Amino acid sequence: MPVTRSAPNLWTSLLGGLAPWMRALLPLAGSREVAPALHPKQRSGGIPPQKRRIDLAGVPLDYTLILCRRKSVGLRVGLHGFTVRAPLGVQPAELTRLLQSKGSWILRQLQSQQSRAITQAKNFSFGPNGGQCRYLGEPLAWVCDASRPAGVHQLQVGAAASVLCLALPEAAGPQQVGAAIGEWLREQARVYFGQRLALFAAQMGVQPTRLALSNARTRWGSANRQGVIRLNWRLMHLAPETVDYVVVHELAHLRFMHHGPAFWQCVAQVLPEFKSQRQRLRGEVLGEELC
Repeated sequence: MPVTRSAPNLWTSLLGGLAPWMRALLPLAGSREVAPALHPKQRSGGIPPQKRRIDLAGVPLDYTLILCRRKSVGLRVGLHGFTVRAPLGVQPAELTRLLQSKGSWILRQLQSQQSRAITQAKNFSFGPNGGQCRYLGEPLAWVCDASRPAGVHQLQVGAAASVLCLALPEAAGPQQVGAAIGEWLREQARVYFGQRLALFAAQMGVQPTRLALSNARTRWGSANRQGVIRLNWRLMHLAPETVDYVVVHELAHLRFMHHGPAFWQCVAQVLPEFKSQRQRLRGEVLGEELC
C-alpha cells in the first residue's frame, strides 16, 4: 500500500492545536504503551514495522502495521497513534476493508485520546523553572526545592499567590514531578474528602463507615452497602462544587442503591443545582496522567 505524504495526518491535526509543551508530554502520559512488542522476526530485522496510510470516511490516517504470528487483526489506539497487528499472510485489500469497516470506532477512539491529552495538559504543565498543576479547579504553581527533606512537599501560601514546593532536585523530569504532585494531592484528598463527607453526611442523615481513595481510570467514586465510600483522588484537580457533587452523589447511595427518582431527589435536597455540576463532570476525562 503506497504512502502518500501530501494529505494532512489526522493524528497531527487532532493534536496540532495543543501547545508545544503539551505535545512533549504526551509520550509520558502513555508510559505503559511505550513501543509495540515486536515478533522475534521483527526484532531480527526480518519484518520491520511498516508505516501505512488509509482513508477513513474521507479522513487520511497514518498508522503502524506490525505483521506477526497471530490469527486475527488487532487494533490499538493510544496517545502514540494507531497501531495494527495483523497475521503474516494478510492481504492488503482484506486489511483495508477491515479497517474501513471499523472506521467510526477508530475515529471515536482518536477523539477520546485527544480529550485525554487536553485534560492532562490542563491538570499538569512542566517548564524549565517549574510549572503548574490544577488544584481544586485553580492553577497552582509548583517548583522543585532540593533543600527540603525527601518526600516532604509543602504548600507555601503567600499574599499574592501560593506555591507548591516539591522535595526534588531542580533537574527532576516530568515523571518524577508528576509522581510527587500525585503524592501530595493524595495527602490533601484524604483530609479534604473527609471534611466534605462529614459535612454532607450530617445533613443527609447517613453514616459512611470508611473513606477510601480510589485510583480508578473510569469512575470518579463509588459506594457499597457496607457504607464504604471510594473517591478518586484525581477529583482534587476539579472545582470544589464539582467535588461536592460527587461526595453527595455517593452519600445518597447509602440510602438508595440506584439512580431512580428518589435518589435524585435526595441529591437535589442538598445540592439544588446539582445538574450543572453533573454536566461539568461529564466534561472531564479520566485517563492516563502524569500524576
